Amino acid sequence: MDLRGRCRRRAAVPLRRHLEDILRPIERLREALDSDGRSSPGRSGISGGAFGMTLTAHTLTFGVLAAIAVFSALGVVLQRDPVRSAIMLVVNFFSLAFLYFSLQHEFLGIVQIIVYTGAIMVLFLFVVMLLRVGGGSMLESRDLKRALGGGFAFALLALLASQAVLPFLTYKDPVMPASLGAPQAVGTALMTDYVAPFEVASVLLLVGLVGSILLAKRRA
Repeated sequence: MDLRGRCRRRAAVPLRRHLEDILRPIERLREALDSDGRSSPGRSGISGGAFGMTLTAHTLTFGVLAAIAVFSALGVVLQRDPVRSAIMLVVNFFSLAFLYFSLQHEFLGIVQIIVYTGAIMVLFLFVVMLLRVGGGSMLESRDLKRALGGGFAFALLALLASQAVLPFLTYKDPVMPASLGAPQAVGTALMTDYVAPFEVASVLLLVGLVGSILLAKRRA
């Protein structure tokens, strides 16, 4: 019996060492995840691994809104009907406004909706309806022009992608001042460094208001 017990204990030692070798990387991974959780207790999400990011609800919302903004911008360019293109531009403006909201800059989001979606889009629609531009007369080009335009668009996208990959891989959470996007800071910047663009925006608002009145009278 002693001989059999010794044989069993000797056979169990290599098996135990083999199991420890298998479980050791799992223990190291668990310790690393625990240390990450302790280093950032205010954030909860799925670790991004080599990207150094954490997938949270805020990051996911930002990604969805950014995708909507990109596809709506492509729709503005690719639509043949100018009215549909203007509608896609409205979607793009709203997605940008919600991006500002997701970054906790409510003032910029409200200004985005009021100035761009409210005034500039009315100006665009006023020009389209005044000129009576139809969808069939737009974007009529030959195959050579389409090929050149497609090649230029592909080169531009490749350039933008090459410039965006490296910052994405080395991404770190930026440290933003508390006054960024606040009404006081925006008002001070508008009244000091950006007076001329602010006055131009006021003229655009006036033109949009006049255009909306003319459109309402024409429909009536």
